[in-house]
Amino acid sequence: MTDAESIDSRPWPEIVDEFERSTAPCGWDSTPLPVIAVQCNEIKVLEALHTARTMEPERYSDRKYSFDKTLFVCFRMNQKKLFRWLLERGVTSDKPFKLIKEIVKSWQWPMLNALFELQPKIFVGYTKNLDGVVLTKNVELVRFLLENPLMHWQMVIQGSD
Repeated sequence: MTDAESIDSRPWPEIVDEFERSTAPCGWDSTPLPVIAVQCNEIKVLEALHTARTMEPERYSDRKYSFDKTLFVCFRMNQKKLFRWLLERGVTSDKPFKLIKEIVKSWQWPMLNALFELQPKIFVGYTKNLDGVVLTKNVELVRFLLENPLMHWQMVIQGSD
């Protein structure tokens, strides 16, 4: 059994648990995990927060969130698993971050409601450090990330400066 097949066959919670326990860099080049950001309207962000707090109140009750005019919902992914998934489907690139940017540029799909329909459990976090962010209004990229069983991701809400 190859490494990829092993990952494919494992239950989703096991993949997530392993990722959360790991402190080692996940990228092929030991860079931090990339973040994909999708511009989103404030009402949708507040709905996501409400959903998260309703489902897991002990996890979110003491968190404080601030919003500016521009909001982003960010997806932090396991870079190594993403590129393995792409390679298995014949997509190759010697510059992984460039590949992500090309995906962002080439996919078009205007259905913002898909953000919160495709993932029943929403993990929401806040960070001031969004280095390496790729900004996109392209929600098809979000569907790609959410439907990929090899992906571990989290939403990060951040107001613009």
